Amino acid sequence: MAVKEVAILMEKHQGKPGDGSCVGRKGLAILKSKLETSPSSSSPKLKCPKVPKRLREMVKGAEDCYAPKLISLGPYYHGESRLAEGEELKLKLAKDCIQNYCKEIVDAFYDKISSIITELKDYYDEMSTKKYDDDKFTVMMVVDGCALLSYILNVCLGSKHGSFSIRYQDIRVLYRDALLLENQLPYHSKQFSYNIVNYPHPRPLIFLCLVYKRSTT
Repeated sequence: MAVKEVAILMEKHQGKPGDGSCVGRKGLAILKSKLETSPSSSSPKLKCPKVPKRLREMVKGAEDCYAPKLISLGPYYHGESRLAEGEELKLKLAKDCIQNYCKEIVDAFYDKISSIITELKDYYDEMSTKKYDDDKFTVMMVVDGCALLSYILNVCLGSKHGSFSIRYQDIRVLYRDALLLENQLPYHSKQFSYNIVNYPHPRPLIFLCLVYKRSTT
């Protein structure tokens, strides 16, 4: 509702002074001023947020709902020692994607991600990205994006988990990790990964994401 419409509506419902039915003229004037100076509403920018601290503290063991158990995607859990095995697996997946589908254009892929690295950093909590310079963050986005794409195409939609030494019991863990709130990649980086690789798949990336989500439920 526009500012003027709000003001008109409030004036119509304003009672006589002293009848206690609504705010007085002074209060209405203050409200009008705040409405006129407030920024215009717009669609909020999509983010890869962290779980609020108050929610972490409310539920014991809540980290199982947002923290990965095997593989990290993005900066929040990158480099944690408990995920070392998953890091090796992620590099195998990324290597397969690069060697088989975009070996000749990997430099162009890096440059594309690098050109929007500030925008990609803005998707995450600022304190979690400060320790990465632009080059390290770009490499992370390239590796994680290629690994996730390779995992979806070769493991989820194919049957090549044995090629990457993924234990059958870990497939469900990987499904889970890739859907967690604090273990996400911006859609832009995934879209670039998909668009730039030379993979003979006729479907757009959004279709693969939907199929992947359906396969995990």
